[in-house]
Amino acid sequence: MRKIFLSLCLVITPLIGYGYIIDGYIWDWGVDLSPTSAKIKGYLDSNLPKGGLDIDFITEDNADYTGNWSVGPGGSTKNYYDAEAFYFDNDANYAYIALIQGLSRSGYNSIDPGDIAIGFSLSSYSYGIDVSSYDQTNKKANFYGNIKSWDSVTISAHKPYSDPWRFKITGGNAQLLGAIDFVYSSAQNTHYVLEARIPLSLLGVTATPGSPITPIFLHWTMECGNDFLNLSADINPVPEPSSLVLMLLSFLGLGGLKFLNKYLKS
Repeated sequence: MRKIFLSLCLVITPLIGYGYIIDGYIWDWGVDLSPTSAKIKGYLDSNLPKGGLDIDFITEDNADYTGNWSVGPGGSTKNYYDAEAFYFDNDANYAYIALIQGLSRSGYNSIDPGDIAIGFSLSSYSYGIDVSSYDQTNKKANFYGNIKSWDSVTISAHKPYSDPWRFKITGGNAQLLGAIDFVYSSAQNTHYVLEARIPLSLLGVTATPGSPITPIFLHWTMECGNDFLNLSADINPVPEPSSLVLMLLSFLGLGGLKFLNKYLKS
């Protein structure tokens, strides 16, 4: 009976979606930052995410903990200005985001980490996570919509590639939609993880069976714009349980009744 139950769980899990724990660790994305080898340039390019419903991702792990590196369009001192990996997934209720880069919350050499930009077209990021609002105690950050204005990066030569880096709240008519689950991790072998869970209702989309696939675009850079990441992803509808799963559920129910009758008669 126990083996049947475990087999059933394995079948159902990928069909109903996948939840991630918002804790700043990304083992549940299938990526382990704990080995010493995670410090080495290219680690994230060869240790790709797995599992989930349908993980969209981009990796550009172009620097490590030694020396100076070209990361494009600028350079990075050690890992500080390297934008390394972006992951996206969803289930029926939430969008999940994980970003890996090399800046701590306090930044480096007066360069701060940027906000996470989110939009439904490449030309407009109308949603954003205010990274500077991170509440470490409650593991929350403010999520905004109706964003009309973003700040450019501070190095002019990087603007055509890296913009934007932070959205304007005052004077930009940005609307606070709520506090979402969010973590800005401490250092993990020179990497820092920004992880978020956004209710799909705040984005105005659904992912229930029969919903359309919705393209979504994510962007992140730091204040100087030395490096950036753009991710084109999809919010996918969570499929309905198949007839096989329903049959297994019925079988499990019948097995449970048989076990109960046997127990009552003993």
